[in-house]
Amino acid sequence: MFGLKAAINGKCRIVAFGVMMACGAVVAGAVPNGVQAETVNGSTIQVSGQGRVNVAPDMAYIQVGVTHEAELANDALAGMSHAIASVLDQLDAVGIAKSDIQTGQVQLHPQYSNSSLSGREQSGFVATTMLNVQVLDLADLGHVLDAVVAQGANRLGGLRFDVQDRAPHLDHARLAAVEDAQSKAAFFANAAGVEIGDVIHLIEDGVASPSGRAIRMAMESAVPIAEGEIEISAGVVMVLAID
Repeated sequence: MFGLKAAINGKCRIVAFGVMMACGAVVAGAVPNGVQAETVNGSTIQVSGQGRVNVAPDMAYIQVGVTHEAELANDALAGMSHAIASVLDQLDAVGIAKSDIQTGQVQLHPQYSNSSLSGREQSGFVATTMLNVQVLDLADLGHVLDAVVAQGANRLGGLRFDVQDRAPHLDHARLAAVEDAQSKAAFFANAAGVEIGDVIHLIEDGVASPSGRAIRMAMESAVPIAEGEIEISAGVVMVLAID
């Protein structure tokens, strides 16, 4: 029943939807992340659990930058440097700490134009630089974006929401993952007609970075920002004794 497949002749190995029951030993290769399960006396069941929590973000990571074109490489770099200096000054003016700003990339490459007569020809150079910026007050995010664009930023490379203190939310996700694993173990043990015993192994199996979905729009800022919620998830693998 329940899609379970049971072996006979005393070799009680039951597998269903990521759940494993075995007699005499835990199968070492079934435990993820290179962790080897120890041999145990008696029968065991191995299950995985997932936990997720959705929380409102309280910070954001943004990428802003400058691209400048010129006929000469030095002029392209000089124009880019002047513009990014203005952007940095504006970030300081709106209250972004220097420790929350980091240069992410600096690039200089030739620019080409297509001519119907001579084909592809070099027409100059393009210099680009990007800044990784942490905005710790989401109420300021739209104004920050508007301010840096007004001071010469002409590239926006990304926007990601997060929480400044992930630890308590991650603990809630871990607790939910353990409860999910225990629920699965109880269900499949009941289906197989066995009793759950003590936990033999409990292994964390991956923590996912926050991912977001937009549900709320802050329209009062110069640039409308959908803050939404972010999802924090955790996984566990649990091995329990069965009787």
